[in-house]
Amino acid sequence: MQLIKTSRRRWLSGWILLAATLIALATATWVDDRIKSQAPLYGYCPAAADTILYGSDFGIFWGEALNTEQVQRIRGEWHRAGSGLELTIRNLTGIRPTPSRWRLWMGQRFLASNTPHGYGVCTYPGLLLRGASKLHGWLTDPIDANGVRTYGDLFFAWRDGFLIASLDAEYVRASLQSDGIAMNPASLPHAIVFESRTNPIVSIEIRAEDEFPIYGRLPSTVSARTAPMTLPNAWDSPPMAACSATGWKDIASLLTVADDALSHSELWTDLRSTNSTLFTEWQLDTPPQEWQDDRLDHCSLVLQGIDVASNVPYPELAFVVRSTLPAVGNHPLLGALPTDIDGVPYEWEGNEGTLYPMAGSQWALCLGYKGRDWLAASRERTMQALTENLGEGSAVPADFTIQVDWQQVSVALVQVLTQVEDLELIPEMDRDEVRAILVPIAHALRHVGRTLILGEHIDGTNTIEGRLARRPPEGTR
Repeated sequence: MQLIKTSRRRWLSGWILLAATLIALATATWVDDRIKSQAPLYGYCPAAADTILYGSDFGIFWGEALNTEQVQRIRGEWHRAGSGLELTIRNLTGIRPTPSRWRLWMGQRFLASNTPHGYGVCTYPGLLLRGASKLHGWLTDPIDANGVRTYGDLFFAWRDGFLIASLDAEYVRASLQSDGIAMNPASLPHAIVFESRTNPIVSIEIRAEDEFPIYGRLPSTVSARTAPMTLPNAWDSPPMAACSATGWKDIASLLTVADDALSHSELWTDLRSTNSTLFTEWQLDTPPQEWQDDRLDHCSLVLQGIDVASNVPYPELAFVVRSTLPAVGNHPLLGALPTDIDGVPYEWEGNEGTLYPMAGSQWALCLGYKGRDWLAASRERTMQALTENLGEGSAVPADFTIQVDWQQVSVALVQVLTQVEDLELIPEMDRDEVRAILVPIAHALRHVGRTLILGEHIDGTNTIEGRLARRPPEGTR
């Protein structure tokens, strides 16, 4: 009898212990979730940050993004480069990076930025990482009066419950002195925001949904239209990239925004400097006023491709102005040309034009027309492709559009990387690293599809809406 009572007590004690453990785990989980979800800010970064990426729940964004068709196609090709990145993160943190592990250790809030000091991240962890950090604090001393500590190659510090980490100690110190990025109460957990800290700020929200919808604002000055454009849909086969708006000044304003956003990139600065001299040398930096008269309805700046035959990548550019009347008379761009340049009569698709040799075969200004479109191209073969490919197009109700075909970008980028790899022009990367990391990424871009962004000018602000990764229409490549 006594044996039975003892057995029952043991059985009951076991269930009580199990119940207590489950209650403790449930309580800890509840407390952990409350801590992670009530962070008052996105986080902290240095005031000198060039670009910032932030979200209210990075683990959810990451997990939802991995489930999209576009990312699943990309991951197969990017596996080798992605594995290297995963290994780097694992070596730095000791944690294998996955969406669930991120939420468990790092919490929900996420902020990353790029500054002159380097890159860094800021999160709002839960109980697990806070406890581990407390234990680490007992075993190590801070390296300065700001409370900055080290973990392997990482420098980190805590501020108001936020963990700031970077490979550069100055990044962490600067973040401890800066203002925080305020939360947007309407932010979605599966969205992340990219900001270029130009003046004014460019802000774009990217949602982890099929085709990756984007919404945002651009600080450029673009004319509001009263009628739809047709040039954005006028291509039998899409160009590599195109920007369409009412006039050249509108496109120039959008290009300025892109230039400011990329100004911290040395590669962009070098390419821009090399190719912009071709415009300024021949006084082609600004089209004449005649391109802005009432006959000219809207225009498109088109990147048809990139020529990598020489040591410097040359863009194959075209500029199309759609008129309200048939294109007759002198070409509007003739007034912008220096008087000492002699042109050669030429013909494209049965339409007369003029070719002006400038920089060998890489750069020759071609002027022509087709129907009610005035055409300009940077070389003869670009003009030929333009006249063959350009049609009337269906209506697009927008004040401006931006289009990118990532399959063409992928092909060109692989060619460019192969070239700069041989010349060893990429800083801090040797030939093997370029092949192992950058080339697979360039190949993977072909699975993105096409980007289409529609812009509208409302009350002095340019709002944008579109898809980063649209599927190509059925029957296209």
